[in-house]
Amino acid sequence: MDSGEKSLQGKCKSSVVITDVTEKKPILHASEKPYKCGICESAFTLKCNLKRHCKKFHGGKGDNCDLKVHTTTHNRDKRFKCDFCGSGFDYLSLLQRHSRMHTGEKPFKCSICDFASSRLFALKEHARKHTGEKPYECDICGFTTSMWSSMKRHSKIHTGEKPYKCDICGSSFTRSCTLKEHSRTHTGVKPYKCNICDSAFTRLTALKEHSRSHTGEKPFKCSICGFTCAKQRNLKRHSNVHTGVKPYKCDICGTLFTRFGELKKHTKRHTGEKPYKCNICGFTCSVLHKFNRHSRLHTDGKPFKCDICDSSFAFFSLLKQHTRKHTGEKLYKCDICDKAFTSSSNLTTHEKKHTGEQPFKCDICDSAFAFLSLLKQHTRKHTGEKPYKCDICESAFISSSYLKKHKRAHTE
Repeated sequence: MDSGEKSLQGKCKSSVVITDVTEKKPILHASEKPYKCGICESAFTLKCNLKRHCKKFHGGKGDNCDLKVHTTTHNRDKRFKCDFCGSGFDYLSLLQRHSRMHTGEKPFKCSICDFASSRLFALKEHARKHTGEKPYECDICGFTTSMWSSMKRHSKIHTGEKPYKCDICGSSFTRSCTLKEHSRTHTGVKPYKCNICDSAFTRLTALKEHSRSHTGEKPFKCSICGFTCAKQRNLKRHSNVHTGVKPYKCDICGTLFTRFGELKKHTKRHTGEKPYKCNICGFTCSVLHKFNRHSRLHTDGKPFKCDICDSSFAFFSLLKQHTRKHTGEKLYKCDICDKAFTSSSNLTTHEKKHTGEQPFKCDICDSAFAFLSLLKQHTRKHTGEKPYKCDICESAFISSSYLKKHKRAHTE
């Protein structure tokens, strides 16, 4: 070993033994430091070292390196080449990390659960899910997260930045992967297929969620009441029951909702939009599940029968609700007066008596109502419309409840 080689090895702690050091390790031992601090005179070989320096000494400012200087990093000879795809890297560690993309190797394993990753950084971020640590905080709204990528994505909500645009319909997105998923709605490509049934999906997450319908797995658990579910968004929605948070507000009447879907459904009551129409009788409605329920009236699809009386229902949820009338069970309690009800819809109706809210106003007179159905019923008094007809006599009524009362007179 010559004198030049000895002196260099004395300074460098690298375990890599190389004959011609200056040729094989140009970046570690060269004087070139292209990443310069914009505030002080410090310079660095790696951009990550510059960022670390600026965060420590300048509060995160000054890490915007000169473009001309930066491009010199792309012109270097990258001696570590990938055998699979030919990509080049400055360091052996970067090549090793890259190679795991091809081999599928995941050496970094979580000691608590089955999670494994090809990168140590990903394991560290995952570990925070168990510890609850959320080191990244938004300066604008206080949002906290355990992942830096989540914080970057969140910040775009405030800036409105959506750099990824669809060439077909013009829709914009904050993430390239979301654009990729969106493009499949145009192409119809569904690359993720279920091994058990014939279902196929545009997103891997959708396939994973679907798979749980076969396995019965419910990995998401509420820490307060023990409620479990198969989808993370359902757990978030459930947590609002405990926190009382209702982030979605109606611009017309001010009603608050825990779910965006509920707000959309509610808005149609104001606009009068009814996109779902029955081909048989012309019935229209604003909500898909109500339309599906109506469709069963034509097919006589009421498979769920009451064991106590002769009633039958198109949906199991309606049978459960009906059964409570026999058992006297009232699960839904009012927070204000402790009155209890057999269904959540009855509770919602009752609660508006306390608030006095009446967002639905009559165009003809000054009457106002808590529900659109009551306004419709009232409007028929002005128009004279009586859509509910008795099949025994020729009487007609403005509401189904009046018709039911009338029918009892025939049976008594």
